[in-house]
Amino acid sequence: GGYKWDAGQNKWIQIATTERLPEGSLGFFEYDGVSSLVSARKDKNRVYMAFCGTLYTSDDAAETWRAPESVGGTNLYMDPNAR
Repeated sequence: GGYKWDAGQNKWIQIATTERLPEGSLGFFEYDGVSSLVSARKDKNRVYMAFCGTLYTSDDAAETWRAPESVGGTNLYMDPNAR
């Protein structure tokens, strides 16, 4: 799964849950888990997650996710020097 540190609660919070992911995101492959998790360099609230072959994005620091497209894979790479 994917987790983020919550300094206010002083604990790790699971971010790949049925409550946070779009409806229907979990199914046959629900145990594949999160393969990549990357935050945007210039926007701490923008997060990308590769999960079960789909690229999910979040604009609220992983509170909620949307699945704009299927990427057909599970690895996500981001250039930290990209603008």
